[in-house]
Amino acid sequence: MSLADHQSIPGVALGPPHWSKVAGTVMCRVIVPAWVFAGASFKLFERDPQLLPPPVLDVVRQIGSAIGADLPTFLMFSMRAMIAVEFAAVAVMVLFPRLSRLVAASILGLFLIVLSAVLFQGFQKGGWSGMMSDCGCFGSSGPPAPFMLLIDAVLFVGVLAFRVPMSAHWPRIERKMIGITAAVAVAGAVVAFAVPNRTFVLAEGEDGGTEASTAGGTVSDGGGTSSTTPWSAPRPAPEPYYFTNFADWVGKPLFSQPLAQQISRPVPDGFDSGRWHLVLYRADCEHCHALLEEHFSGVLETPVLAVEVPDTDPSADLGMPCGECDLAQFTKGPQYVLTTPVLLTVVDGQVVCACDNVDDLAMVAECLDAQ
Repeated sequence: MSLADHQSIPGVALGPPHWSKVAGTVMCRVIVPAWVFAGASFKLFERDPQLLPPPVLDVVRQIGSAIGADLPTFLMFSMRAMIAVEFAAVAVMVLFPRLSRLVAASILGLFLIVLSAVLFQGFQKGGWSGMMSDCGCFGSSGPPAPFMLLIDAVLFVGVLAFRVPMSAHWPRIERKMIGITAAVAVAGAVVAFAVPNRTFVLAEGEDGGTEASTAGGTVSDGGGTSSTTPWSAPRPAPEPYYFTNFADWVGKPLFSQPLAQQISRPVPDGFDSGRWHLVLYRADCEHCHALLEEHFSGVLETPVLAVEVPDTDPSADLGMPCGECDLAQFTKGPQYVLTTPVLLTVVDGQVVCACDNVDDLAMVAECLDAQ
């Protein structure tokens, strides 16, 4: 009997046993599913949209803005949907041998594209050191993006190099597994969406009320604004996280934005009238420091309110190069899902220009000159 005849007998594995086929089974039905499941579980445990890769956040923001969705709600929904898809992919890889290699290669390929975009963006913003940022693939505890890219690339090559052994039994077995696979996928989706959001706890000393800014530099001493302005009211209770599209702020009152309402009180006198620049920055952000030093380190023709995003490493504080800036800070505790610096121009309390990409020099110049 020839090998071809041997392979055609029903119930007999197609081809002789081989170590590469064992490797393919282990790779596509054990290692890759475990890797994907671990990443999805870490993200679900932390439930922090800020940890999603920046390119993914950009896409979600664009889609949410295009359909007019509430961005924070849409971001959380999108993150949970991604986790549900990963759980479903794990179920298919484990329970459907004939699809395991295709699904494993597809999901790893997608990971590689996203990680490549993360590295590219990091290099654009901070050179080689900027590429060492965390991609959020395993929540806040994951390795830097280059290491994740290396691991995913090794797994991807392994999936392509080793095939999963097929058997004439698989079609019949898989037909019986369709219901089980669907049930597991649905269960994963239920878990992804049913786990409640993390309980929000204000940082020590933060109550959302009225207080003087203590960031340093020129600080409001309590003069504040007139009782007739919205800024005289205490800060409202904060949300667990803030995610916004600054382009949507243009043409609207600054105070109408929930993120802006978390600026510490009292704001400088006259903030609700005349022309102001507003800079949102992080103390350990090199791009923020460069923007402030280049455009706001001397005598200010237009008053500037620099608002610190507090989720930073104090040991990496770069200092405040703007000696004449009024300083404020967002409420400590929430997650601020935004990239700094952000430059806004506000006239009589209304946003007339917004720039959240300081690499766009034309847009920076436009905001500096906006009236």
